[in-house]
Amino acid sequence: MQQEYSRTIELGQRKIHHLEAGQGPPLVLLHGTAIDSAWLSYGKHLMHFAQHFHVFAPDFPGYGQSVDPDRRYQTRDYVAFLPEFFEAVGLQKASVVAFSMGGAIALQVALKHPELFEKLVLVDSFGLFGRIHVPLLPRLGIRSEKFALWLWDLSRKHPFFLGLVLKLLVIHNPRLVTSELLTELQGEMHNPETFLRWMQSELGWTEYTTNLFAELPGLKVSTLLIHAEQDRVTPASRTHYAVKKIPGARHMIIPQSGHWVMREQPEVWRKCVLDFLLEGVMPANEPSSFPSSNPSST
Repeated sequence: MQQEYSRTIELGQRKIHHLEAGQGPPLVLLHGTAIDSAWLSYGKHLMHFAQHFHVFAPDFPGYGQSVDPDRRYQTRDYVAFLPEFFEAVGLQKASVVAFSMGGAIALQVALKHPELFEKLVLVDSFGLFGRIHVPLLPRLGIRSEKFALWLWDLSRKHPFFLGLVLKLLVIHNPRLVTSELLTELQGEMHNPETFLRWMQSELGWTEYTTNLFAELPGLKVSTLLIHAEQDRVTPASRTHYAVKKIPGARHMIIPQSGHWVMREQPEVWRKCVLDFLLEGVMPANEPSSFPSSNPSST
């Protein structure tokens, strides 16, 4: 099914892969870091969004099926990439849904070029705060390239270790860490350098390199922040402060989910996103409403 929506474009020396489907107002979906791609985070949602939007979901350079021979894998490189991608696929303005690392990238672009954005949805976003909450030992492991590559290779070859990492950091409900999911993820573990280079560039001793908290009052885009209540990668508590800094922003907390909320609570997450994006677009006799029973809003 993925190949049916698969497209590849060239940006200089880079071959950029993206998923494309649907017709209507443009919507761009941005994935996160580590073991991720457009298909892993959004493949199960693509056709739901395509019922309302012309959807573009790129693999960042170095992720999924996209390549970058120059190996430019820092946040600033991806920030420069996003407007280039817009231009290459003919987008003058679009709504953007951005997850984790993708959130920090979209947010920086939105602060510099708000004219490119119709609406912005930040999902468990990186870059909203500076203080590192990850324990010292994992941080030291990432700084040690040999150890990090050994652990990556171990997880790629042995699903038990990959499953353990998912349960400790990414997935709240351990029952969702199935053999099918592990096989799917192992099939994407072909470029550890991409994640390693990015993470090494972001990890200071006490602060992340990317911290946009002070710039949030300058955001001039209609914004929704979605966060998983049990997120252990980017704690949900931090967004309570961030949302107060963004003019007119909304905030949704989705319970019973870890960091990868679109995989763990797909229906609830998708309803939150679509209700926000379709506000002002749907006919007057079909008003959108945020779910009141599952997620909480502020």
